[in-house]
Amino acid sequence: GPRKTRPRTSAAPDRREGSGGHDACGQVGVDHRHVPLSVFMMHVIEPYVRRSAASMTKRNVHDDMVRGAAELLAARGVQGTTFSGVLAHTGAPRGSIYHHFPGGKDELVEAAVRSVGAGVTALLDSLDAASPAKLVDAFVDGWRAVLVAGDYERGCAVAASCVGSEPTDELRTVSGEIFRRWRDALARAF
Repeated sequence: GPRKTRPRTSAAPDRREGSGGHDACGQVGVDHRHVPLSVFMMHVIEPYVRRSAASMTKRNVHDDMVRGAAELLAARGVQGTTFSGVLAHTGAPRGSIYHHFPGGKDELVEAAVRSVGAGVTALLDSLDAASPAKLVDAFVDGWRAVLVAGDYERGCAVAASCVGSEPTDELRTVSGEIFRRWRDALARAF
């Protein structure tokens, strides 16, 4: 009698000889008769697994809060940088505050200042300027770009941590260390 065939679904490959059609993997004219089903299925579901894994990737709330605090410091200074402001700015859960920063606001501000300091030091160490003057120009141009991009409403988070407020002795010490590292990075380039 006549040969019975199953209707194809969009997820099943065309396994007929000489079909030349597209399979679920988007391959044209591939004969899947010799590919183990497990390999074929992994090829089909892999994009879904990757998307699912990406959506389940744990957010680094600590780092988000440090970045958010640095941005607020640059715009508002120490007194204007509050936990509620950082939470609103980053979308971090309220329970994250004392979980990640048991030392309170001082610990968060110090982490933010250290983060900015390390980033600028790494940038200075990576600059390849033809002369000391060009290196200093690049450093100044970088800060000018920060000011312009922020419509002159934000500046250096490290400087903001030690002016216009009552910084702790510890924060002054940290800021002083960072400024020395920047000076040393500029000197190394000479």
